[in-house]
Amino acid sequence: MMWQVEIELGTRLLIQRILQPGYTFIDVGANIGALTLAAGTAMNRSGRIIAIEPFPGNARRLRKSLLMNGLDEIATVHELAIA
Repeated sequence: MMWQVEIELGTRLLIQRILQPGYTFIDVGANIGALTLAAGTAMNRSGRIIAIEPFPGNARRLRKSLLMNGLDEIATVHELAIA
């Protein structure tokens, strides 16, 4: 699905342009963390990330990805749904 990749690319570029070190980023429906990782990189691994992901498998992958990318110190994953 090429259009999804293009949308995600545009969103990642916007995140990189807007976020600065020390900001707080909230990712609702974080999935496996593509935008969460973009935010952490844009904030130079400082600030705070709150990632919301209700599906246990995705949340597990997200936590692993945050650890592997050195963002586990600034990110918190909440396994819940928000409406």
